[in-house]
Amino acid sequence: MLRKQFGSVARRTLCLGVLTVILVSSAGASGKYQVLHSFNCATDGCGPTGDLIFDAQGSLYGSAADTVFKLTPSGGHWTLSVLHLFNILSQGETLWAGVTFDSSGNLYGTTVNGSTYDLGTAFELTPHAGGWTLDVLHSFSGGNDGDSPFAPVVLDKAGNAYGTTQGSTVFELTPSSGGDWTETVIYGFRAKGDGSTPEAGLIWDAAGNLYGTTAYGGAITKGCEGCGTVFKLSPNSGGWKEHVLYRFQWVPGGPDGYAPYGSVIFDNAGNLYGTTAYGGSSDGCFDGCGTVFN
Repeated sequence: MLRKQFGSVARRTLCLGVLTVILVSSAGASGKYQVLHSFNCATDGCGPTGDLIFDAQGSLYGSAADTVFKLTPSGGHWTLSVLHLFNILSQGETLWAGVTFDSSGNLYGTTVNGSTYDLGTAFELTPHAGGWTLDVLHSFSGGNDGDSPFAPVVLDKAGNAYGTTQGSTVFELTPSSGGDWTETVIYGFRAKGDGSTPEAGLIWDAAGNLYGTTAYGGAITKGCEGCGTVFKLSPNSGGWKEHVLYRFQWVPGGPDGYAPYGSVIFDNAGNLYGTTAYGGSSDGCFDGCGTVFN
């Protein structure tokens, strides 16, 4: 079996990082590279790995290993503000994914480690006049609810949050009128058939179905004991039904890929696109250099 698996231990090793931007003209000619901020572990966080998002005023929001930050542009410069520094014992640590806005301007995200069971959290940050207040919506236990959410959450129109855990679950967080949140596992993967270890975020289609990937599970080949899947979750009266759209089937020297760590995206015609970390061409790579698929 030729397979690399990067689990929680490897991903906890984070170092200093820089936040950069490449500006490209509409003609697509040349780009300009600019460092917006260089991180310092002692003051503003380490190793930002998640995506960035904009607010309506053009400020950027993101996460580092133990912080959520905001970058505000002014006169050609960007100023970083730490919105929250996480307490590992009660709030979690290692923010691998970015954050998500709701319609009221609150931010949602996940931590891979820390809190009650040291297995990660889902959280909300609420702005107020003096700063931001953090609420832990759920602490993952490693049981039926999964553990180590590497991906961001997505919201539905009712304000419910959905995400995945490396512990092979897809979860829903539902708010109540009293301010508490209830976590429900809407799907648990069974490894061999439908995939395992979803590490990427989910996306919606117009009909309210969820789409995502699992890094492993699915087809067993000479190249991998479960090469990963692309899946769809459809809501129905009894809960959610999973459909495996594709099982990756990489073998050494073959064209297919495996280990889709990233999420998928739609084009205007409803086709899905994504990437695999390994497989495909073996030129210069022991187990394939990766693929882009449709």
